[in-house]
Amino acid sequence: MTDAMKSRSGRSSKNDELLLLQMVERFNLILLALLTAGGWYFVDWLFSQSVLVGGALSSGSFFWMKRTAMRFAHHAATQGDGGQINGKSFSTGFAVKFYARLFVLAFLLLLLNTQFSMNAIGLVIGLSTVILSVIIVVLFRGRMIFQENM
Repeated sequence: MTDAMKSRSGRSSKNDELLLLQMVERFNLILLALLTAGGWYFVDWLFSQSVLVGGALSSGSFFWMKRTAMRFAHHAATQGDGGQINGKSFSTGFAVKFYARLFVLAFLLLLLNTQFSMNAIGLVIGLSTVILSVIIVVLFRGRMIFQENM
C-alpha cells in the first residue's frame, strides 16, 4: 500500500467516524423531540418536561465528552501518549474532565430534583436518549455496511 493510499484511507476512516458522531447527534435530537412530544400527548406536561430536561442534560454531557475526547485524540496523534501540558499528563487532564463532567451532571440533577417538580421516569427516559441514539445509529450503520459487503 502506498503512502498516498494510507493517507486517504486514514482520512476516510476519520471522516466516517465524524459522520457517525454527527448521525448520533442528529438522531438524538430527533428522538428527544419525538419522546418529548409523545410524553406530552400521552401522559402530561410534567412528564414531557422531565423528558426534555433529562435529554438536554444527557445531550450536553455527550457533546462535552465528545469535544474532550476529540481534543485528547488530536493531542495523542500529534504529541504521542506521553505528552505533557503544563507539567501534567494530558491523559490525567482527560480523566479529571471526565469526573468533573459526571460531578456537574450529578449536581444539576440534584438541583433540579430539589428545586423543581420532576417526573422520575420521564427524567430517566430523557437521560437515556443518547445511549438509545448510539445503539440505533450503530445498528443501522452496521446493517448498511453488512449489506454493502454482501
